[in-house]
Amino acid sequence: MNRLWLVSDISYSETKKNHAGADMLYNRQKMEVSDQLPEGLYSNQSIVVCKTSSIEIIFTPDKVIIIEKSRSVTVIFNKDLEINISNILYVEDEKIPEDAIVNRYVWEHPNKDGSPDRRYKQNKQLPECMYATIQIGSMNQNINIIFLASCYKTAQTMREIFMMV
Repeated sequence: MNRLWLVSDISYSETKKNHAGADMLYNRQKMEVSDQLPEGLYSNQSIVVCKTSSIEIIFTPDKVIIIEKSRSVTVIFNKDLEINISNILYVEDEKIPEDAIVNRYVWEHPNKDGSPDRRYKQNKQLPECMYATIQIGSMNQNINIIFLASCYKTAQTMREIFMMV
């Protein structure tokens, strides 16, 4: 099963010891992807809706509509969009998606050399997976949306869907 998340925040880890050696920490929300518009909106065009508990991102053939829980709405025309995909290594602390590629296993609390820190009794190994980010930006409106996909192929497929809609 492919998984897609919306990245709501990225922070840099000051201490790798508590984050399985990760440099960057991603705060993510699981996304649902469908073709169902929010209540009150109608379209005769094909659309893709990416939804979390806090935001809905609607991809239409000519624009992207971002509806936040606060009910603020942003519209970006596709000609102003830039979509980039890149691979990342992500230390997964939840169930591994079926399509994810495990690069290696790392200790939750590692020493500098990567060995387990014996001070932690519950120091478990976590999978470091090959994930991909989909970054959607608009220079005109200072928008930067980042999705995290469970594999590069999923990211490519999502990018194609976003571009085709």
